[in-house]
Amino acid sequence: MFLTLRRGADYFLIAVAFLAAASPTVAADPPSLSETRIVSTIDGIEQPVRYWAPDTATEESTPVLVSLHTWSSDYTQDRSEWYHEAFKRGWIYLQPNFRGANDHPEACGSPLARQDILDALDWAIAKYQVDPQRIYLSGVSGGGHMSLLMAARHPERFSAVSAWVGITDLTKWYEFHTKDGEPGRYAQMVAASCGGPP
Repeated sequence: MFLTLRRGADYFLIAVAFLAAASPTVAADPPSLSETRIVSTIDGIEQPVRYWAPDTATEESTPVLVSLHTWSSDYTQDRSEWYHEAFKRGWIYLQPNFRGANDHPEACGSPLARQDILDALDWAIAKYQVDPQRIYLSGVSGGGHMSLLMAARHPERFSAVSAWVGITDLTKWYEFHTKDGEPGRYAQMVAASCGGPP
């Protein structure tokens, strides 16, 4: 998927292969992710975030990869393929919760969930020397859904956005997961997120 974002007078072409453009710096297996809790700037509720940063990130300008969990998961989801890529390149890696699985209105693209992602990014910017020109956002399925929302709502915050099989139409997704009038698991989650069938 390709997206074009406008930032001032510049246009950025974004491809899902953006990770290949950076040169790898580390080849070893990555350590376990650390975890912190960040207070939401909207409702004051602490939100968990898993992360890793190279030792040099407090002194050197460092790119950031924000990796978003899928529709039915949360921040504990195994996103190791994305973490390994960030680790190999010496990038800061963030895996926010953004209100968890999409089974309640606060999670599904809500202002709270969007702000949780921005709060996690702002936490990293305050803690490390983040390269503001190299802040990347990625997500698959429900994470792709949120990646597309973040690109539309906050294009100034991200240099590139990758959305793999992002959900773009909740009504169609609900219908797809409803067979013979019976909503399946994902249809039920959509209804719970939307306050009823869309």
